[in-house]
Amino acid sequence: MAAQDSMDAMKKELDSLKGEMKDLVNSMKSYGKQAIDSGKEKITDQISLDELQKTLDELKEKGKDGVHYVEKNIKDEPFKSVGITLAVGFVLGWLLRK
Repeated sequence: MAAQDSMDAMKKELDSLKGEMKDLVNSMKSYGKQAIDSGKEKITDQISLDELQKTLDELKEKGKDGVHYVEKNIKDEPFKSVGITLAVGFVLGWLLRK
């Protein structure tokens, strides 16, 4: 009888260990999934930041090109530039006065 009781106790202990192992494996899977999801978010955020930085750099370059274009036109045709500036100033003054 003692042997049978000992065997039954061992079976119960093994069943208990199996349950605990299943819980542990499920916990590890859950933790792994959370870690992967977190990693994906960080990578996605980094890609988005890289894309934003690239777009910002392109816009800065276009702005610089625009400034160089205006400077070149002012140097090439200074009287025309002064005339346009005077005309814009006159129109703005007239509009703001009303």
